[in-house]
Amino acid sequence: MTNGTTVERMPERPDRRPAALVTGGSSGIGFEMAGALAGQGYGVTLVARRPETVERAVETLRGENLEVIGVSADLTEEAGVIEAIVRHRETWGRLDVLVNKAGGGIMG
Repeated sequence: MTNGTTVERMPERPDRRPAALVTGGSSGIGFEMAGALAGQGYGVTLVARRPETVERAVETLRGENLEVIGVSADLTEEAGVIEAIVRHRETWGRLDVLVNKAGGGIMG
């Protein structure tokens, strides 16, 4: 990390379900991946920029009795990345799968 912030390695917790973090998880392929992983028994952290879309996606998946949490964060900023990781770690205590579906583009 550029500002000297470090993120510690997540401890293994065999008593806990596997966990996945899905960026860009509020719609499209990211949302479908989050639902598929949660349906397979993963605890899922769904990350996207817009709070309203995160809330809607989380409500939809929880309505299917899936275990998910949502984090609204701008992953183009270091603080957003740290927030997503910290919230995931506090909830699930481990990271088994990372789906990087969030994207940005630069037109030139």
